[in-house]
Amino acid sequence: MEQIIKEFSNDILLPEVFVPYSTSSSEFMLGPCFKDGFPSELESFYPLAEGEKLLLHTLQPGWQEKNTWNSWPTATEGWIRWVDRMERVKGETWRTADIYDTIQLSKFNIQCDRNLLYAALCFWSTSGNAFHFNFGMMSPTVFDISALTGIRPHGEAISSVLDIQRQKWGKSKKTSYEKFIKLNMQREDVTEEEHLAFLNMWLCKFVFCIGSRIVAEEYDRLAIALASGRKVALAPFILSHLYRGCRSVVTRGFSNAGGPFWILQLWLQSYFPQYRQLPYDTKNCRTFGIALAQGNLKQNSFRECFTFFYSCSSVSPSQFIPYSPGWLQLAEHIPSSKAALDAIWSSFLIPRDLQYGLALGNSSVGKAGVEYYSPNQFARQFGLTQTVPLPPHRSLNASPLERVVFNSESGIREVDTKFDQLKRNFSLVEFRPNPICTPSFESWWSTYISRTRTESAEQILNRIIGEEEIKKRRNKGSISQQEKDSRPSKNSKRELVSGSKNVS
Repeated sequence: MEQIIKEFSNDILLPEVFVPYSTSSSEFMLGPCFKDGFPSELESFYPLAEGEKLLLHTLQPGWQEKNTWNSWPTATEGWIRWVDRMERVKGETWRTADIYDTIQLSKFNIQCDRNLLYAALCFWSTSGNAFHFNFGMMSPTVFDISALTGIRPHGEAISSVLDIQRQKWGKSKKTSYEKFIKLNMQREDVTEEEHLAFLNMWLCKFVFCIGSRIVAEEYDRLAIALASGRKVALAPFILSHLYRGCRSVVTRGFSNAGGPFWILQLWLQSYFPQYRQLPYDTKNCRTFGIALAQGNLKQNSFRECFTFFYSCSSVSPSQFIPYSPGWLQLAEHIPSSKAALDAIWSSFLIPRDLQYGLALGNSSVGKAGVEYYSPNQFARQFGLTQTVPLPPHRSLNASPLERVVFNSESGIREVDTKFDQLKRNFSLVEFRPNPICTPSFESWWSTYISRTRTESAEQILNRIIGEEEIKKRRNKGSISQQEKDSRPSKNSKRELVSGSKNVS
């Protein structure tokens, strides 16, 4: 794909970030993109990579039997007491590092909506790090991470070459979270060692949600940087771990899924309000995540969620901008200097490799690598117009389906150098939100969907859930009346197959 794109003449590529849309001086498409249509030479590479299949095409009966989301964070009484104790002394430091709101968010018990996550991930593409819905691509962005959690979107890069002098922290590392709290929450004055222990547990349990469910040493240097109030770009780093978690689910299955999937759930609830917790009130909430975390979870079956995502053919333009206008323009939240706006929006809008992991080489956990970030695939989420995007490329990953592991610092420094160069050429322009898509995008995407959605939602659901699964659940009394009613009878199976092409 990289070689083919290099051979294209400049008259079919638009390499800019802001590409004027029609004759308007205030409406823009998000590049890089194609000038007219999609080249046939790239059809085998994009939007699905060669050999790639979405989960909805490959799931089989029994896919949901094993324990999943074991790393989902829960706020125990001990943790909440520790947060309150540390806040009295370290609250201002947290505010300086832009982690105060996210730490406060860890005091809420966000109930896991397994069915919503299961259903959405059936549409996840690991090659583009995006959901493939009928109406186009969507994905969590750096902007979303900041809006939901309050985490800083820009600043000092986080990677395994982070310039930090290690310090002593914590007792009995690699132990359970509750035991770690008992061993490290002191009774006397707060010390720097206790603060570092606290931040390490917060990072492991509530931010990166590591599958081992222990306080590991991988994030100790990041904790040291945050404890000193350094302004590190944490939002892109968290996003890369969410992308990697989604990839792990798609490639390895739902068993013991690790990663910040609670953020993905908040993201889904933001953009699809029918799954939003109620009541939802952003008044007096510093982040949209806190507003979502305080509601009551709606009970939806997997069948309901999957059918919605499979059948939803369009959403209104306003649904692509779920946050208040102040957040879209950022005028209420940061200094409005041109330099500050350029720094933040460059992190939002520039396609690039995101650093992943903090351990070089043959470490058993958190091996350093990259996840590709391609915001031009979901321009409408920024209020920009969606056209046919240039596929994710120029990544240090060897192919769209593979992930590099860095054994030395050279690759890591190359990632940071590339982004620094791109930032120097970036300049934010004033734009009027216009989250629509161009006719060329609609034509290209509808062709892709019609080519790949060859089954009805019911056919897929009957394959995924399976007759044996339905029997087991009926015996346990857990099958819903809706699922009983929606099962095809023996006499109607032929009818179901013949009508399958009309569903999507």
